[in-house]
Amino acid sequence: MLPTPASELIKTIEEIASLSRDREQFTKRAAEAAELWGAEAIPQLCSLYHGDPCPPPQYKEAFPGLGAWLSAKQFAIFEIYFHLGKAALPELRSVAFGDYDWIQGNALEILCRFAAAGIEREEILQDIQRESPHFRDEAMLYTVAPLIPYEDSTPGLREVLTFLRDQAGFSSAYDATRNNDLAHVGFVEEQAALNETSEIGVSTSHEQNNPWWKLW
Repeated sequence: MLPTPASELIKTIEEIASLSRDREQFTKRAAEAAELWGAEAIPQLCSLYHGDPCPPPQYKEAFPGLGAWLSAKQFAIFEIYFHLGKAALPELRSVAFGDYDWIQGNALEILCRFAAAGIEREEILQDIQRESPHFRDEAMLYTVAPLIPYEDSTPGLREVLTFLRDQAGFSSAYDATRNNDLAHVGFVEEQAALNETSEIGVSTSHEQNNPWWKLW
């Protein structure tokens, strides 16, 4: 059941986004929201991808970097999609395989996690294989960087990443992530940094200016 008024939904997304330093609590709170709201929340959630990039006063100190708060909210929304399961697949496919937007990587990441969990695995991997020649470098980086830290601990994920490395461009994205040690970077901060990079690689100036670059 959706919260009323809609401002309560936004408030919950902000709360989840604020937990981005704590992966366990972030995931737990997103799962709770998904269970409470159900699939009927999807139309409202997808209208919030590009909301206010400025954090509320209570979160401003924790999210000072350019793009960090917006990235945190986007990760929160897509984490909710993950916990909604199959009901979120149409929206995820629309974002992942539609016109480019920086959230394309978020959608692809969740689809890869679904595939690792055995949810429409073959269909998802076939879709990625078909569309991968059209993906931008940034989208492929945004896809693999949040997944690599869990490659060894999440059942099925290593196989999915191995599959990705055989697709056009993903091997370079994987190697770039490894070479720049992004596997140890907080998932929100990594995307915020990559939003400032026009091609494979990381903005070192952003790393130097970001006092909370490494979170875990």
